[in-house]
Amino acid sequence: MKEIYTKKGETILVDDEDYDALNRYPWYVTRDGYVHCKRLGMYIHQLIGKLHKKVFDEVHHESGEPKDNRKQNLEFLSASEHKHKRGPQRNSETGVKGVCYVQRRSSYLVQCKGFVGWFKNLEDAKRAYNERAIIVYGPNTYLNH
Repeated sequence: MKEIYTKKGETILVDDEDYDALNRYPWYVTRDGYVHCKRLGMYIHQLIGKLHKKVFDEVHHESGEPKDNRKQNLEFLSASEHKHKRGPQRNSETGVKGVCYVQRRSSYLVQCKGFVGWFKNLEDAKRAYNERAIIVYGPNTYLNH
């Protein structure tokens, strides 16, 4: 493992074999924490995928740390696969993936590749989403906590 530093001194982790190819570019960390190069117009994880001839739409950082760009932390996925690994949308009113509150029914609606059910409390709704997500997407999908 080697470290690349941005102009602001932020540390980016990369594999030894990728270091020389990546260190020649000026990287910066975006507001949402991802490592980008304006000159290339791409993120560091995208360049790593291209260097290793990966076929992918999206890259998932297993640890959730976008400054850790070692291949053991990167998973190259189709857009559909990546969607299942992501958490709830930023604008989610409940902060829970697959669950929304419907005021007129005073209940939580759960959807996961279709209708799952109505629930009176958020904990039951989370549990229902998690159970369906594992069945539909497998054990490596995002689960609500």
